[in-house]
Amino acid sequence: MEKGQASLEYLVILATMLILSLAVLSFLGFVPDFGISIENRHAENFWRDQARPFTIAESNYLVENRRGYLAIQNMESESLNLSSIYINGSQVAYYEYNATYSDGVGPSALITPGCTAPDCNYSFVLQPRQVRVIVTDSFMSADEICGVGGAQGKVPFYLEYHRRQYNTAAKFTQLSPLELVLTCVRR
Repeated sequence: MEKGQASLEYLVILATMLILSLAVLSFLGFVPDFGISIENRHAENFWRDQARPFTIAESNYLVENRRGYLAIQNMESESLNLSSIYINGSQVAYYEYNATYSDGVGPSALITPGCTAPDCNYSFVLQPRQVRVIVTDSFMSADEICGVGGAQGKVPFYLEYHRRQYNTAAKFTQLSPLELVLTCVRR
C-alpha cells in the first residue's frame, strides 16, 4: 500500500507543478492570446499615464469609417500646439470632434498633412491639463488594425508640437517605444 500511496502523491505533486507552470507561462506571455492582451494593457497604461507631454486618455478606431478618435491631454504646465499626428509612419489630417457633424468630423481639417510653410495654421492649442478629442482622417484598413473580429489593434504613433503658439521655428516630436492601442468599434 505504501508504493501505491507514494505513486499517487508523486502524481498529485506532478499535476500541481504542471498547472502552476502553465499559469506562470501564460502570465509571462507565452500563450499568444493572453500575452497580447498583457502587452496591450502595458501600452495603454503608458499612453494614458506616463507619456509626456501628451497623454492619450482614450483611443478608438471606428471600423466603418476607418477614423481614429483620440482624447489627448496636455500634461505640461504651459500651452502646447499640436501640429502633426503620424500613424503607421504617415502624417494624417485631424479634426476637432464635434457631435453635431456626421461621425463627429467638423467642417475643416485643423492640420493638413504636409503643411510645412511658416503660415500653417497651428490652431489646435491645448491648455495645461486640458483634454480635447480629435478625429483623424481615414487610415489603414480595418483588417490591418483589428483583424477579423478583433477587439483591439496597435499602430506606430507619434506627435509633433510647438511650445509657443504659432512658433514654427521650434518643433518638437513626442516619440514612444510603444505602439498606440486602438479599441476597434463596430456599429
